[in-house]
Amino acid sequence: TAVCDYFSSIHGVIKSPRLIDSHIFEARVQIAYVDKLTGLYNRRYLDEVLEREVALAKRHADELSLLFFDVDNFKEINDRHGHDAGDLYLQQVAGIIRETKRVEDIACRYGGEELMLILRNTGPQEALSFGNRILQHVELTPLEYHGQTISTTISGGLASYPQYGETAADLLQSCETAHYR
Repeated sequence: TAVCDYFSSIHGVIKSPRLIDSHIFEARVQIAYVDKLTGLYNRRYLDEVLEREVALAKRHADELSLLFFDVDNFKEINDRHGHDAGDLYLQQVAGIIRETKRVEDIACRYGGEELMLILRNTGPQEALSFGNRILQHVELTPLEYHGQTISTTISGGLASYPQYGETAADLLQSCETAHYR
């Protein structure tokens, strides 16, 4: 309270101070940075953290890799089985990524059925191997939905710092380009 009074009354920096419970604050941060459907970080968080991760890789002369995953034929899943099935399938893929990734890796929903994974201290060969494990796991894990088996594959792209880009924007562009190839 004294700090709020100091900054609002004496310095005038804070115009309308409010006290907020730390749990409420953390819940609001969670809402701002986590995708509700998949439980992965969202695009806003990806954009912020990728800049930081590239800067850290530069500063420490480390490698950094970015994996891009796209659920193949996702529109067909939604059209044939309904959006609830598509949502469940996307949640399943996100769960596979979350369970497979290392603690220090950062998994995000890029948009729609596109997911990204930031791999710290990881070069292109190790990232390729890691990405292939995820691709295989998804392919071998069908979704059982209302008595039907839903199965598809995911495709991916890979870009590594500094080989394929020295900025976050360059890495994202290289990763998307690799996916479309």
